[in-house]
Amino acid sequence: MTSSTPVVFPEHWLAHELLDGLTGLEIGAAAYNAFGLNTRNVASREGADFYVEEQRAMGVEPAAVDIWALADRIPVPDRSEDFVLSSHVAEHLPNLIGAFLEWDRIVRDGGYVFMIVPLQGALPQDGDRELTSLEHFVEDYRQGWTLDTHPTHDVPGGRMGHYHTFTPDSLTDVVDWMRACGLSDWQLVAREDVDSKVGNGFTLVFRVRHRATA
Repeated sequence: MTSSTPVVFPEHWLAHELLDGLTGLEIGAAAYNAFGLNTRNVASREGADFYVEEQRAMGVEPAAVDIWALADRIPVPDRSEDFVLSSHVAEHLPNLIGAFLEWDRIVRDGGYVFMIVPLQGALPQDGDRELTSLEHFVEDYRQGWTLDTHPTHDVPGGRMGHYHTFTPDSLTDVVDWMRACGLSDWQLVAREDVDSKVGNGFTLVFRVRHRATA
């Protein structure tokens, strides 16, 4: 059933403060949760179909998709974007580190990765789950899990559901591990332990740095 009054969440002041005047990609944009930035929407056909009714139930038409792709395989050139933005996407990624490496490839030196990630209890089924450990994220990366291969027996929602649960510290631990391994060099520049957009997640913003190549 569609709401008679559209539900539209406010734009994010922090996103405007950091990203106004830049161009980038938003992974899985939702029409009812717009950021008001200069972005192209990246979504898989499966993901768009998965959320189309949710958006219509909020009283809005689904966000238009500009690039049909998975979050870890986006067909744009290296270092071609000023930022990658995502809201409530990280939990749906079976291989978080693999996706972060793709975002690192895409963002120019000095650009941003801006993400809002759900608090552990935002989805009731996540409330009693154990926090996903750093070791789990690393093993996902080493196994090269994908949507087609990641086990789903304990994933709320099954395929494309919530593969992982996070806190701000556990997610920054992943980024710190990637830096220590020489996989990427992201510097945390902003953090909200409860996001100031909708209030059911936390916000982390990283500045991307690339080593000079010979």
